[in-house]
Amino acid sequence: ATLGTDDDALLERLRALGFDGDTVRAFDLLPLIHVAWADGSVSTKERASILKVLEQREVAPGSEAWLLVEALLETRPSDAFLDETLHLLRDLGGSKGTSVVELCAKVARASGGFFGLGDRIDDAEYETIARIADALGPAARDAFEQLLG
Repeated sequence: ATLGTDDDALLERLRALGFDGDTVRAFDLLPLIHVAWADGSVSTKERASILKVLEQREVAPGSEAWLLVEALLETRPSDAFLDETLHLLRDLGGSKGTSVVELCAKVARASGGFFGLGDRIDDAEYETIARIADALGPAARDAFEQLLG
């Protein structure tokens, strides 16, 4: 119900990635994890930015969803895991693609630049957000063009 689907095949793919019950509440935020890891490490500010989104969604610290996100911020998920999450988001409709792209840009800007000067989104983050937008469909791609084009 949280994802708005009863497609057994999609739900099984989610379960295979370790999502069920409470953890599925954070599923559509996984592109933020992609962006945080784009340059090879997650900064304190990127981590704080993502956890703030969880707080805004009223995901409680210590909940299964919160702990999953923390674990994904501590240890980089495999490329296969990250790719499959994007495919699943697309297959689920990518309906939140526009807001996800906006949140991805916010995470990328959280610790970019040098002493607050210059382009705050580095090339790796930019390319990652572009890939996410492409995967999520036309609305997300349009949001990407407007925000970062």
